[in-house]
Amino acid sequence: MPLRSRRSTACASLWTTASYAIVGYSVEGSLRMKWPLRELLPGLARPAFLVLVLVWATAALVSAERQFTWLDETNYVVKSWWYLTGAVQPYSSDDATWYMPGYFLLLGLWQIVSGHDLFFIRLSSVALSAINLVLFISFLRKLGADGLVAVIAGGLYVLPAYSLHYGTAAAPYALANLLTLCLLHVSLALTREVTLRRSLVFGGLAAAIYFVRPNLIASTGPLTLWLMWRAASGRALLAVSVLGSWLALWGVLALAFGHIFVFFSIRIPLLSDILNALGLLPSYFPYVETFPRWAGSTDPTTASGLLLSAFDPERLLKRLIVPHGLAVIAAIVAACLVWRTSRRRDWILLLLGLYLCGLASHHIVSQLYCQNCIQAYANYFNLFAFAAAGLAVQSCFDEAQFPGPLAANAQSASFVWRSAWIASAIVLPFVHAAALALTGQFPSPQILNWKMESAAGRVRDEIAAFAGRIPEGARVGVMAGRGPRTIALKALGVRFHPTTINLGDSYFKIRSDVSESDARAATAEFEGLTLWTDSTAERWITTEYDVILVEARSKYNQTLPWRPDNERLAPLLARHFTLSDEVEVGTGKRKRLVRVYRRNASVTGSTPAARQE
Repeated sequence: MPLRSRRSTACASLWTTASYAIVGYSVEGSLRMKWPLRELLPGLARPAFLVLVLVWATAALVSAERQFTWLDETNYVVKSWWYLTGAVQPYSSDDATWYMPGYFLLLGLWQIVSGHDLFFIRLSSVALSAINLVLFISFLRKLGADGLVAVIAGGLYVLPAYSLHYGTAAAPYALANLLTLCLLHVSLALTREVTLRRSLVFGGLAAAIYFVRPNLIASTGPLTLWLMWRAASGRALLAVSVLGSWLALWGVLALAFGHIFVFFSIRIPLLSDILNALGLLPSYFPYVETFPRWAGSTDPTTASGLLLSAFDPERLLKRLIVPHGLAVIAAIVAACLVWRTSRRRDWILLLLGLYLCGLASHHIVSQLYCQNCIQAYANYFNLFAFAAAGLAVQSCFDEAQFPGPLAANAQSASFVWRSAWIASAIVLPFVHAAALALTGQFPSPQILNWKMESAAGRVRDEIAAFAGRIPEGARVGVMAGRGPRTIALKALGVRFHPTTINLGDSYFKIRSDVSESDARAATAEFEGLTLWTDSTAERWITTEYDVILVEARSKYNQTLPWRPDNERLAPLLARHFTLSDEVEVGTGKRKRLVRVYRRNASVTGSTPAARQE
């Protein structure tokens, strides 16, 4: 491993260890007041919690085995292992990374224990989600919620189909929720008294969240401002702790990873674009900002187009309201009940504000690069809605303030509302999952329909099929089958370009009116950021790849040049490569045929010696 790679890995590992030590410290402190289980959950809440854990654990394990894998998960699984082993250097010409390093190092370390089986890799998120459930219930209990109310709110948080899907995936959703819940616990302590110890823990957690996902500043920022506004003293201490923790972690990582990390660490979509336009932020990569994405892209290019895209009724219904309907309902319930009680009103309004702020900012900003991604991003913020709903319902119980015809009879109203609250946790998640399955919307069909293919099982099939078929050290290009196939190739130690993981979104089209020198400069910039152009694909075929895998009868994206029937690449593929093998993956209706092409050494310019020259 090169010196720089060893230094970067060591620094990042140090950062990971320090960050999670802070997390462990704050978790221990947050649970100290309500632990063990008989104190945290007295009476009927205890058996209810055990039933919830049993149901959730069963569903989570099924989800970890069966749910499909997608771009982000593949990206984290493959690159985290590469970075840890030194096969690829992050934030370099090898791979620009784009994402923050927090989750990569954690998942890479976990794969030393879990191995390369996708199910066991996902168990890290299952474990984090289990901790999140306890932290969520403990937070409500510390704000005075009844044990049963807290357990029911916890069930609504972890049982919906999308919570299971993203909370058990090898992606940073469970980790981000863990850090956010720890931050809420520390925030509760800070409302009682601002001390140096609590301020440092809060600052460390806020910084750790940023280096897992920078866009979560949409929730950590307002939370910090709220605490500073509420604090009678110690505001400067809190502000200095947050800023100092961020600068300390950023400095270590910037020293380890260099200027590419610096660029991505301070680049927040939309905000950075505005600062660039005002000349307040340097433009490190001008061609990325001026050349269009691939021809199939429909990303808006104007402010009005951005808002029209974000608030398109069909998109909101299909990508937010339907998949995350339970969280939306919880937020509405909390908003309706908060004005009927004076207890916990400040916390309920805060949680609702964090939910709406995070949701709106992520949805609007994501129109620039992923118009439908709110169906995933909402999982970062749903916990705020369920917590607000639980506190609002508890406040109505406490003050006997109930809406509707039962308002005059507090005892009857309490019984009805408690029954409705219990029934909602039992019925709504399963009804919602069934509705998603019947309408064919993921992820429910993947989990509930046993005739569908298991993603973890497909990865195992791919590993078995390609074991021993690819020469050691060969550089491989992959056409189609990017998710499970690239995870399987990683497990087999096969070398392939990081761009392979995300060919669609990493392609840029060089305009025909650009001069030859500008086209070369633009291509060099794109390739330095792990992006690619038409000329990049041509070079892959003519001089770089030793083996190319082509899935027969696959539905190729016809807007991309990286496909075997492309009019520019097909002749090059025929000239430089020869079909050497056909591999069958899977069985029955799930069987796939993959053609293995090897470089034709007889063609001038295709031999390894010629490539070295």
